[in-house]
Amino acid sequence: EQTRVKHHGLDLANVDQGYDVSQYNKYAAAIIEEVYQRKGKVLVVGGSGFYLRSFFSAVVDEVMVSNEIKNSVEELYQLEGLDGLIKKLNNLNPSGLGKLDNLNPVRVIKALERCMATGSTLLELKVEFEKKPTPYCNFQKKTCLVDRGDEDIENLIKFRTQSMLANGLIEEVEGLIDRGLLHNYPASSSVGYREILSYLRGELSRDEIGPAIALSTRQLVSKQRKWFRKYYQADQILIPTGEELLNLDDACFVVGGDGTLLGMMNEAVRYNVPVAGIQHGKLGFLATFSPEEMDHFLPVLFAGQYQVRQRSMIAYKEAGGESRFALNDLVIKSGSNARLARFSVYVENERVADYACDGIVFSTPTGSTAYNLAAGGPIAHPDAQVVLMTPISAHTLTSRSVVFPAGVTLQVKALANTEEPFVSADGQPAFDKTPDFPVQISLAQETFPLLEVKDHSHFRVLRNKLKWD
Repeated sequence: EQTRVKHHGLDLANVDQGYDVSQYNKYAAAIIEEVYQRKGKVLVVGGSGFYLRSFFSAVVDEVMVSNEIKNSVEELYQLEGLDGLIKKLNNLNPSGLGKLDNLNPVRVIKALERCMATGSTLLELKVEFEKKPTPYCNFQKKTCLVDRGDEDIENLIKFRTQSMLANGLIEEVEGLIDRGLLHNYPASSSVGYREILSYLRGELSRDEIGPAIALSTRQLVSKQRKWFRKYYQADQILIPTGEELLNLDDACFVVGGDGTLLGMMNEAVRYNVPVAGIQHGKLGFLATFSPEEMDHFLPVLFAGQYQVRQRSMIAYKEAGGESRFALNDLVIKSGSNARLARFSVYVENERVADYACDGIVFSTPTGSTAYNLAAGGPIAHPDAQVVLMTPISAHTLTSRSVVFPAGVTLQVKALANTEEPFVSADGQPAFDKTPDFPVQISLAQETFPLLEVKDHSHFRVLRNKLKWD
């Protein structure tokens, strides 16, 4: 994404450095002015409502706080905690603290510092603050809230939590502690980091980390949604979850990379609606054409010069569960990046081998150019009716890819000392929780309808995407 569109605001501070909205305002103003001089446009995404508000109203009072005051407030916080800060702040504000969030140490510290630096009450500071001019008043601004349904949000939270833990969140925090994380309260108290720190202090067990992070994320989402819906309710876009999205449609055009197209798989299969991909990613093996080719290929498609190729899929299920599907691959890994996973694979009740590795990729021919290829697996023609199995960073050099024919059922058993195996299907959580093993895998009877132009060539795509020429 960064190769196509310039991204600003990444890696602005080290983990042991503080960073606040006043620093962000100065940085953002310089970027916006630079882009404006080039007659470009700026898209601001993510962040909290407070930072977003800095583009529409003043949020920085520009009060100068000396290091002496900052140190004294920090010392008070260390000695007496939040209660000590609020007690002193109340003494300086006999008329009350207004709408100050007195459960937020960062807000309370900033309020106390400003009262001490100016000798004014919070009410007096507020009156002066409201006289400040509106920022970016010479620029045209438009806001849009992109939201999701509750069930979709819950699934994303589960996936995000599982992915962070599976990709080494614990090890990341351990490394950041050595770089000064504990001296940065806002960073160390953020969602994810604070739960891992609780685990490292012995306050949470390993099994309690995931639910704790998910709960904190849900609470943050609820708070943010209330704020955004309050101020931007007239400019909302609700991203559909896909249910009934393609019912009665003739075809579906998906703009994005292969991951975006994979998100439409279940609905396309359910209603047998062919899907055409318009590439807006780096590779896009499944894309029918690029944006630059639309003017040429859309009339060709509408004239009937197309074919629908039925791409094979993987069917998988946990012990005693119902079958689910993956178009690219099913990946089974250890729940911890720091430890090897140990699995035993069977085909029709005959043991194939035991594997000590980072994980195993089970791929369709369509997915053979994805994770399977990155793990050293072979490329299969999309018309081949096979399942490819490729170990990821296997402990034994002779543990290589195996290709299984259609009609067989594979079983994967997690062996002892494999920590909470994480299973993903097409990059998304395959199950709502750690599955009951063995996990069964086979080539599905259902297929995915992919729309292609009639002169489509699989090998031409490989030559272009993999730079074979």
